[in-house]
Amino acid sequence: MATTESRIAGLLSVLSESEDAVHCPLSVFARSLRETSWPQQQQQQQHASNGGAVGGGGSMDLSDVLAERSLALLREEEAILREKEVVRVAYDKLRAEMARVEAQLQSYERRAQEVAQQKAFCKLAMNLLVTGDVPEFYAPDAEHVVGAPREDPDNTNNDVVSTSVGGAEAAPEVAPMSSTSPKRPRPSTTTQKRHAGSEPQQQHHQQQQQQQQQQQQQQLNGPSENGTHWRRREQSASKEKDENQDVFEAAWKGGQQSPAQGRATPPRVHGGSGSSPTGSALLAMLRLPDVKEMTLLHAIESYDEYHFGKSVVWSTKKREELLPVLLGLLKHLPLQRPPIQIAELHVLGHIFRFPYAALGASEATFSSSQTSAPLPEPMVTYILHKLLGEGQAVTILTRLLQSVNNDVKCEVLECILPLIIISSSSNVNNADSGAGRTSQDKGAPPDARKEFIACGGLQPLVSIVASCTSEAVLERALVLLWNLIARNADEEKVRGEVRRLGGLRAVLDLLYTDSIPILENAAMAIGYITREEASKVEIREAGGLEKITATLRHPYESIQTKMAGAIWNCASNAENRTYLRHIGCIPALLELISSPYEFVQENAAGALWNLSVDPENKAQIVDYGGIIELAQLIAKSPSVPVVENASGTLWNCSSAVESRPAIRKAAAIPVLLSVMNRKPPPSTAQKDAAVGKKSSASLPINDKILDNVAGTLRNCAINDQNKPAIREAGGVELLLSKLEQGILKHPGSIPMPTLDKMASTLWILTISPEIKHSVRLSGGIPLLAKILERTSITAAKKKHAKVVVQLTLSVKEKIVGLLRNCSTVQENRPVMVNAGVVRALVYAVEDCYLAGDTKPNTSLSSSQQLLPSLQMKETVASALWYLSRDDKVAPREEGGLELLCRLLLEPAQPSAVLEQAAGAISSLTVNNQENRTKLREFGGLDALLRLVEERTSLAFSQQAESGGDGKASSATATSAKEANSGSGKTESTVSNTYAVLNALLAIRNSTSSNEENLRYVAEWRYNREGMEAPSSAASFTGWLLYIIQHGSEDCAREAALCVKNLCGHAKSLESLLQQDAVEIIGGLAERGSSDSVRRAAAMTLHSLARAQRR
Repeated sequence: MATTESRIAGLLSVLSESEDAVHCPLSVFARSLRETSWPQQQQQQQHASNGGAVGGGGSMDLSDVLAERSLALLREEEAILREKEVVRVAYDKLRAEMARVEAQLQSYERRAQEVAQQKAFCKLAMNLLVTGDVPEFYAPDAEHVVGAPREDPDNTNNDVVSTSVGGAEAAPEVAPMSSTSPKRPRPSTTTQKRHAGSEPQQQHHQQQQQQQQQQQQQQLNGPSENGTHWRRREQSASKEKDENQDVFEAAWKGGQQSPAQGRATPPRVHGGSGSSPTGSALLAMLRLPDVKEMTLLHAIESYDEYHFGKSVVWSTKKREELLPVLLGLLKHLPLQRPPIQIAELHVLGHIFRFPYAALGASEATFSSSQTSAPLPEPMVTYILHKLLGEGQAVTILTRLLQSVNNDVKCEVLECILPLIIISSSSNVNNADSGAGRTSQDKGAPPDARKEFIACGGLQPLVSIVASCTSEAVLERALVLLWNLIARNADEEKVRGEVRRLGGLRAVLDLLYTDSIPILENAAMAIGYITREEASKVEIREAGGLEKITATLRHPYESIQTKMAGAIWNCASNAENRTYLRHIGCIPALLELISSPYEFVQENAAGALWNLSVDPENKAQIVDYGGIIELAQLIAKSPSVPVVENASGTLWNCSSAVESRPAIRKAAAIPVLLSVMNRKPPPSTAQKDAAVGKKSSASLPINDKILDNVAGTLRNCAINDQNKPAIREAGGVELLLSKLEQGILKHPGSIPMPTLDKMASTLWILTISPEIKHSVRLSGGIPLLAKILERTSITAAKKKHAKVVVQLTLSVKEKIVGLLRNCSTVQENRPVMVNAGVVRALVYAVEDCYLAGDTKPNTSLSSSQQLLPSLQMKETVASALWYLSRDDKVAPREEGGLELLCRLLLEPAQPSAVLEQAAGAISSLTVNNQENRTKLREFGGLDALLRLVEERTSLAFSQQAESGGDGKASSATATSAKEANSGSGKTESTVSNTYAVLNALLAIRNSTSSNEENLRYVAEWRYNREGMEAPSSAASFTGWLLYIIQHGSEDCAREAALCVKNLCGHAKSLESLLQQDAVEIIGGLAERGSSDSVRRAAAMTLHSLARAQRR
């Protein structure tokens, strides 16, 4: 058995290792058997080498493998035989079916040959029928002669009878007309000779001619007769259609129209009754591939003239008949036959141009050369929706833009342009009205603009702009281009695509053209495309700014307007502003400022407004006399946009120091004040009330103009020479009246930023002493106090009233600063006190502190939600300081003293505020015991002592480090060093010095002749965190001696006077003596450089000596 297996294995090895083993199925099978038996042989050999018996282990040998494979092959063979029988039966069935299909195919081939012959016959008959070469036939059943058209217009018309080819599959012939259809012309002379012997037939023809003329006369009588005629014709046509569905009608007059030459389309003239082919006949001609061009052209023009050249009763049935024809014409458009395409586009143009005409567009450039009959809007809307949707009109028209025929492209552009305009208008309206309009526009046609862009219409359009030589085509292409890049949702994307395709450079190349319409539309396209930031850069790199600047001097004002608008757009780029200055754009724009045309002035002033952002451009505007031009334009122009742009330019220029005297010398200040004094246009009710009264044209004013003028005046007021000029022109009184109007009389009538500028102008002006008096003399002080009080939330709560208007913190700061400046003049102070300025100042600060306590239902502006600013606190404290010089009672009774104490007690208060508050308190405590007592009760005395302790270390730390000795000075210096290192202050040493000086003045005044205050100061100790027990050096007396030793002479003098007052208290005297006060004050007397310092030191030493004796 082993020998047999080895032989079989050898056979398998030979079969599997042969050269053809890969391709031979038997070899593949043998190799699989070999691979199956090979692991068993290796296992047996390994087992034998280990001493085991061969064949053991129960593994499958080769015979088992072969037996298993044989059984599997037997089963597979049985399955194959079964499948083979099934396939054989199917094969027989397929052979029978194939024989049947071959017979059917032969039948179809025969029928196709018959149809081709009939189609060729139909085509030949159609062409012969139009040219008049068809011989006449006698139809016995109709009893009249079938007439063919001929060119002789004098021949009469004959009736035509309906005939058809017998059989169910007969192809349609030339459709004969019904009895009520328009008749054809009389046969030619050759045909007449053919029937000369038939007199009865000629008499019959004459009778029919008379009947036809009567029908034509009835047709021309009016719409009702025309409508009746068409109803009869439609009924007859429907009957013929029922008899034979394959028969189509085709009848028209023989007068033919030559195709349009050039751009102009000659009027279509049709003889006879004005008949035309029916819709089915025209569709059949469109389907025929080899119809003569003149024949098809004549048919389309006749159809156009009949349906759109005169009044027709339009009905739903008429619409259903017209729609397939228009769809057929649209589908036939791509065939390269320019005359036919022009005629087809002319017919379709009646529908495409209808929405544009419905909007009232009357521009002659885009109107049809032939006046169309009025069409019902619902029908046109329905047909237009179908053409754009089912007919894919935009896609077909877009492809025709690549035509080599300029007339075709011109017609295509005229058809596309109205669709783009309507789509853009709809998109803008939808964006303005919101999402609620979407549901209302469900029946609107598809967005032609988006479809045009999606199907790649920008590429051929830009190519036309770049390379077309036809002015008519180029003009329409430019109009379409700037309508595409006008305002829309995706305008930025479309402008970027146009720029990428080279559209910007192509349009720039057209700026040197001699054609005015092309130049205007090119300028319009540049104006729209330069709104994109990337285009502003590219236009500079392409040399477009030079071309635009050169075109500014074009003699036509419309082109000047558009070019100035393009400069306006480009000047928003910083590099463009510099470049435009170098190429001389500013002088060119200044020339346009004096133009008599409003739109030229508006865009030129707008461009200058953007250019005047750069300082160099401001200087160039001044150098070229632009200030005078702008001032004159503001004074005389009746246009709001012009005055707005000119005043904005003047505002920018006024920010330059050198331009402010130029504005005064140009007499612009009175002009600006007169503009500010203009009244806004009256409302409708006021106009109705003023009917019958003569009124001159009101000069323009709006919020933006008022803001520009106020900003210009504010900048001009900085110049010292301009201040008296503004005052002499009545500027102070006018500004005050405007504040009253915008805040008290008509709240909200003037915007808050403008009020801020007006208040700021007055604040700057009141630096001048003369204007401070002018404010008082014009009643400004009571007005300003009233404004602060009427707009205060604190005052409204106390009086249970409503706030007139919410002023911003900035406006309040300007008004407070204005009052502070006025308080520096002694004549103004009594008026200010009597007008309640102290109370108004307190309200202004307390309103800011109310932010944290504001109830949820109280509406406050964001600026009032903040704490009082540094400027507000400093200005109020300074104003109270000035006012307290002449009146010590009003500041206390109206809350001024309490407010000052609150400012001193506020943690981390800036030294500038402390300086003014302490100064005001020092003034209030002079010779006024009640104020001294209230100061202690309000906590102001404690705040002053803390101020001295805290700020001394910041004001005199350097002097302490440079010298000085003794117990008191060393201990206090150590405390000062610790305070300085812990506070981390970096404020001005000068401000801290004056804060300490004013605090010492207030303490000295408060402790004079006031035992309670003296005892409070003597027993006061500053308890710093971390200090276990205060030493004598850390008491207030120690800080006084430290200031005497290391402070300035003024501070040392006041400190010495404070020591003089404290000598009257036993504890203070003891502390002073412990710290060698006599020696320290004696040193001040020796080194003092002024008499006041030496005198103060001598008085203090005398008081110390007298206190020691007591």
